[in-house]
Amino acid sequence: MSTVFSYMSSLLLFLGIALFIQIALIIVYIRYFREVYHEIKKYYVYKRLDWITKILDESKKSAFNKIYYEDIIVYRLSKKEIDKKELNKLGDEYVKLVFVLCGNSITDDLFYIYGKEAICLSLKNDFLINYSLTAASESATIV
Repeated sequence: MSTVFSYMSSLLLFLGIALFIQIALIIVYIRYFREVYHEIKKYYVYKRLDWITKILDESKKSAFNKIYYEDIIVYRLSKKEIDKKELNKLGDEYVKLVFVLCGNSITDDLFYIYGKEAICLSLKNDFLINYSLTAASESATIV
């Protein structure tokens, strides 16, 4: 009877060790394939980077024109100054509009390349620069 229990306990120990080794190998394979997947994705994203930047540039131009003609000119015609809070709001709207115009695939690729926070800050900075340049050019033409 004790030999049966010792045989069963050694069999259970062997099965436990084998299961542990299998789980460890599966984890290693999953990590390896995730790294391979990210390398392949990175290759294809960087291969399309010129195309992505062209679409992003066109989207930025279209978004700024839309914000400019629909919001900024309305503020100026109503003789209101655009304060910092409204400018931040317009900047956020600009960022959202650029992402909508780019589409989901390009937006995901941009997030993958630069990170979400970095690309949003860069776009908001572009909006503020474009706004200040157009405001400066308009004030120069008025004088």
